[in-house]
Amino acid sequence: MFSDENLMTRFGRGDSSAFSELVVRHQKRLLNFIYRRTGSRESAEDIVQETFLRVVNAASRYQATAKFSTWLYTIALNLWRNEIARKRNPVELTERDRVQECGVMDQQVDFQKLLSLMQDLTDEHRLVLELGFIEGWTNQQIADLLNCSVGTVKSRKFYALKALRKRMGIGDERDERMSESRTAIR
Repeated sequence: MFSDENLMTRFGRGDSSAFSELVVRHQKRLLNFIYRRTGSRESAEDIVQETFLRVVNAASRYQATAKFSTWLYTIALNLWRNEIARKRNPVELTERDRVQECGVMDQQVDFQKLLSLMQDLTDEHRLVLELGFIEGWTNQQIADLLNCSVGTVKSRKFYALKALRKRMGIGDERDERMSESRTAIR
């Protein structure tokens, strides 16, 4: 099995079957990822289509300086940001619609609740959680995509999870003890 980077290099040299394999490997996950950003299946499909069109256009110039998936998601995120800048009013669907469109089963109520709670996080915090826990990316891959340090990714994950715990009513005993010790020192 060829790596994504190898397939992209082969595609750049004219092997169209390599591109087909890349689409098969990444289209569904990329679509779900962008859909969670847009809330619109149609917009997500347009962005994914434009992303792969840009991959085609850049094929002859592609150099494997980063993971292919990082490069692909960077293109898609930039297109999404451009769409946000143009529209300024993203389409809002109910949480049930969002979860169903993402291909998640109705019985996964906990996942549904988590997605709903994540909507209240900042874009930066929501993005690192989605990439890390839903997409399965490593902290390094996330850092490469967001053009920040691994430490920044870890920090964003920490504060995002802390905010989620708070919204879910799950107290963090460590935080409470730290707060109490700070109060006692003063």
